[in-house]
Amino acid sequence: FAITEARILGAAPETTAQLTAQLDGLLPASALPLDLATLRTSLEARPPVQDVTLARDTAATLTIAVTERVPTALWREGDTLHLIGADGAVIREAAARSDRPDLPLLLGTGAEAHVPQALSLMAAAAPFNPNVVALSRVGERRWTLHLADGRDILLPETDPLAALRHGLALHATGELLDRDITLLALRAPGQPI
Repeated sequence: FAITEARILGAAPETTAQLTAQLDGLLPASALPLDLATLRTSLEARPPVQDVTLARDTAATLTIAVTERVPTALWREGDTLHLIGADGAVIREAAARSDRPDLPLLLGTGAEAHVPQALSLMAAAAPFNPNVVALSRVGERRWTLHLADGRDILLPETDPLAALRHGLALHATGELLDRDITLLALRAPGQPI
């Protein structure tokens, strides 16, 4: 009933090293007292890990199949840049913005808790891409869209997606953002400022 080694599948080298370090001292062990549910929970507590499947084979090996979180956005909190998943979970720190230019940049306290909303706003802002630089969470309640030319689009706390679509419609019909403006406030329904 001895488990003498663990084989980790599907994880990046950095994650494999973290999980191996966590298992260090645990193996070799008897399979009888080993609580696989608790082990699974502790392995899934690692930030990069989304899901773990454990299986013991007949050769005294514990196979750990790992599904890692997929980075969905970059989130800057103070001076620290994090890769985060769709659920807002921090996967790991990122060295620089230039390492992942393909991911949207979210700024501000609480931004990581609203990743799905941020992604829908970034998708709606596609007519501005690649002019969209970042999306800031302001006061942990509303968003500001930052454009590459330094202009900002302020969105309301309630239904920011509808407000952004309204602003895009105004731009499409009246070339609103082609004018000499530095800020577009869409916080009051039907009253862009």
